[in-house]
Amino acid sequence: MTFLIDIDVEAARRQSFGAKFEHTARDEALAARVQAGFLDLSPHAAWALPETFDWSAQATQDRNWHAQLHMLRWLDPLRRRAERGDDGAADTWLRYAESWVRHNPSSAPAWAGSWGDMVDGIRALALCVAVPFVVRRDPEALQWLVPSIEEHLRWLSDESNLGHSNHALHQHQGLFVCGAVLRNEEAMALAEDRMSSLFETAYDEEGVNAEGAIAYHFANYIWWTAARRRLEVEGRPVPESLQLLDRVPIELAHATKPDGKLVGIGDTDGGNVKAVGHPATTWVTSRGADGAPPEDLIRIYDAGYLFARSGWGEQERDFAEETFWSVSFGHADRVHGHADGGSMTFSSMGHEWISDPGKFQYGHGDMRAFCLRRDSHSLPVVVDRDYDPKSVVACTARRIDDAVYDVTFVDRGYAGVRLIRRIVYSVSGEYAVVIDSVQSEETCTVVQHWQCGAGTDAALSDRGFELSAGEKRASVVYTGSRPEWDVVSGQERPLRGWVATGWKQRSPAPSLRFTKTGTAFRFITVIAAGFRGAKPQVETVRSAPKGQVRLRIDTGRVAEQLVIEPAAASVIGYSDNAEGAGPSRARASTSAVAPYAPDVRASVLEAIARNREAGSQASGRATRAALAERLRAVRANHGLDERIDLGIEAAVNDLQETLRHPATPREVQKDRAALVNWSGRADFRASTLRLPGIALCGADAVVPSLSEETLLAYTLGSIVLPAAVHPADGDTLTVLFHGAVDRARTSLPLFQRFRFQKELQAGPTVAFGDPTLDLARELRLGWYLGHERVDLAPAIARAVQEIARSLGTSKVVLQGSSGGGFAALQVGAHLPGSHVVAMNPQTDLRRYNVVAYRAAMIAAFGVRELDATSSLVPRIDVMRRVDELGAEMNVTLVMNSGDLFHEKAHAAPLRAFLRGRAATFLDEIRYDLGPGHRALANDEYGAVMGGVYDRIASRRPQRQA
Repeated sequence: MTFLIDIDVEAARRQSFGAKFEHTARDEALAARVQAGFLDLSPHAAWALPETFDWSAQATQDRNWHAQLHMLRWLDPLRRRAERGDDGAADTWLRYAESWVRHNPSSAPAWAGSWGDMVDGIRALALCVAVPFVVRRDPEALQWLVPSIEEHLRWLSDESNLGHSNHALHQHQGLFVCGAVLRNEEAMALAEDRMSSLFETAYDEEGVNAEGAIAYHFANYIWWTAARRRLEVEGRPVPESLQLLDRVPIELAHATKPDGKLVGIGDTDGGNVKAVGHPATTWVTSRGADGAPPEDLIRIYDAGYLFARSGWGEQERDFAEETFWSVSFGHADRVHGHADGGSMTFSSMGHEWISDPGKFQYGHGDMRAFCLRRDSHSLPVVVDRDYDPKSVVACTARRIDDAVYDVTFVDRGYAGVRLIRRIVYSVSGEYAVVIDSVQSEETCTVVQHWQCGAGTDAALSDRGFELSAGEKRASVVYTGSRPEWDVVSGQERPLRGWVATGWKQRSPAPSLRFTKTGTAFRFITVIAAGFRGAKPQVETVRSAPKGQVRLRIDTGRVAEQLVIEPAAASVIGYSDNAEGAGPSRARASTSAVAPYAPDVRASVLEAIARNREAGSQASGRATRAALAERLRAVRANHGLDERIDLGIEAAVNDLQETLRHPATPREVQKDRAALVNWSGRADFRASTLRLPGIALCGADAVVPSLSEETLLAYTLGSIVLPAAVHPADGDTLTVLFHGAVDRARTSLPLFQRFRFQKELQAGPTVAFGDPTLDLARELRLGWYLGHERVDLAPAIARAVQEIARSLGTSKVVLQGSSGGGFAALQVGAHLPGSHVVAMNPQTDLRRYNVVAYRAAMIAAFGVRELDATSSLVPRIDVMRRVDELGAEMNVTLVMNSGDLFHEKAHAAPLRAFLRGRAATFLDEIRYDLGPGHRALANDEYGAVMGGVYDRIASRRPQRQA
């Protein structure tokens, strides 16, 4: 056929990819469905295909259904089966495609929208990619297929037929592929130029799409990635600007809620980004089981999106229970955006408490109109005033530090009214205080709307609303002057209290409202989720200075005071006599701190060690208090950041013998209290365990005979190693190490599983706290690294040997989970013949979360990254340490099968390494704890440890009846 000379069959084959154009495991079933006479165009109901196809058929009044029908993309499973030799599928494709071509010329189509933008571009692809099987199966069909492709090329080349945004992108891709198949260089070049120009308007420098809906940020990434690939497979140069696409997956990960779905901003009804395949999107869609999380916990994009969360589920906290909140701001007239400038969402403890109404559908309808309106979103609305559809809500201030996120937005969308929304979020408490200030030229009534998520129940309280979802609880309450408030759910006339849950699907959900009237007033609203079913408690501190908002908040997770001033916000203690807060300095996370110069670190660490030694020899408290003042002077003279003081505050508390007594167990001080019983006081009780303390100098110090539980405080140069000892009968000493510490909820030192281990009655126990955490007040995971002057692993090993001698034990079992598992392996390498039980451990810190790793490196060694040749590498790499020492180890590796990240990055390398060593024994135990990095429950932990004791023939004391 002469047509074969003019078309490029291989180009058609190369371009056979993209959404709905690739082979899948369901192709046979999808093709069979069409062959059986049924058309499934999701999310619409199935339609029985008529014997004689009427392309103007009105199976539904929904434009989306007609658009999908005329895209012909539903024929592609038949094409894919045809390529694999299914002649029946090939004949069905040819029959329907030829029917469409004959009944839908661009001059007189059966349905007016069949040549509408996007429909035409996608259909062009559907026709082009069929060329290879048509050439093989029925070359005569090219007589109608090729002219139709030519018609599409002409149509798509005509600028007057172009749409905008992603619709135009589909048209440009269709034009490019038509040009490639028809060997039309001019058409391909035109398509390339159009794609390049469109991309510059579609994305900003941060890689954020302009369409105003997170679902479309995802879809556009998929579509633009396909467009880039189309250029690449034809050997065409890819515009440099398209490199911005590589930034999109990080934004999509930030925009994913703890339930794994996209936050409902704009035309978004859930969905997930699993198809992206980037490590960050894999992490959020696997609930922390695989991939790698982004580095930061808050990201504010200039295009108008704020995403913040408490964590990524990477430190033995369920990903689904992390707190997440978002704000939409910026331009109100984005393509798929809503009138939602300043709107907020809030999820915590496994539930979305404050949601977005979603999309529901395209086109018209009461529910669709409701979803687009401002009063369906969580923001302030001026009653009976028109809102400018072209307004811009600006983020005018952002103060981000380790304790508080403080952001301000200004909305001038109402004529004569200025709305200022300030959101203050407590990092430790994981709650938000929203201050909406109203400044109006005339008296106005403003309603502060809060749209709850599906599955939420709301009840009126004396301060607002108490929310629940099963056993979970949250509060949305006011403070300050009293507003009016009410709640409705599933109201029809007018529509209120609904959220979309899918295409033309909705669910009733409480709509909360606070209302005030005046010319200058404000709403102060607290949004807090209770920890594990607790009811959040909010109290206004009436004695606060004028101009300051001070709230005492107890979520059941933490108890603290939040202090909000005009230009600052900070967190202080919960008790009545907590010190006032000075201005908060905007600062980045611990990992972003510039490391101190080596000479500064050396000087400070030496000063701490020198003053500690002097304190141990001092005759009275006055002398030690003077030494503490010297250390404060060292901190001031070196200008140390308050977050990373290299242990000065811990040393000051030791010298002053500061023992704290919080007003509530949930009131936590991030800097630990005194551990060292300098004077040997009988009433000295250190740590939350309230144990008597003994001060020891050096890891080799002789441990006296112990008849009761005791806290040993080893002074090792500038740091103090705490060890809680439980003496008991038995020949096996169990040594415990902890993993990541929630500094908001846990007072240091932490002795993880110490109480439960005693319940096992397995003999004596010693639990070590990690003094690395004393170096930086926000550091959550120190891996027992110590610092450049103190290598904790061999020091702890020596201390264990002496404690074992004192207690008369002959066997040692070292246990730890996650970061504690890493420490157990490191210390075990220094104890020949020891038994290490490592549960989901890290084994090489360079393969772990970069934020946690970098924070520890800065605090412990004063560097962001260790050079591969550094002598410190064995301290962060278990395999290097074991190899360096030629260690003899017995390792029980306990893994959660749902933690693919730790399996691939840490367990597999350790397993391969240990199995190649004759001096080591490796046993493995697997549990299915669900996706992500999860710790064993006590029952599972007890079973593991019992099996280890049985295997090593540990002699344990007789259990009490």
